[in-house]
Amino acid sequence: MLELVRKDWWVLLIVLCVVWAIECQLEGNSLLETIEAPLLLCAYLAAVFLLDRWVQSRSARKTG
Repeated sequence: MLELVRKDWWVLLIVLCVVWAIECQLEGNSLLETIEAPLLLCAYLAAVFLLDRWVQSRSARKTG
C-alpha cells in the first residue's frame, strides 16, 4: 500500500487522532462528540475482525 512498516502505521494513527481532536475542539464540539466517532469506528472494526477470525476458525476445522 504505502510501504509503511507496522510502527509507522501506529504513528500515523496517533497523529490523525490528535488532529481529529484539535479540529473538533476548534469547532466547539463537546468531549463526547469528539470521541464518539473514533469509538464507533473502533467498535465496528473490532466486530469485523472478530467475525473474520470466527469464520476462519470454522473453515479451518472443516478443511482440517
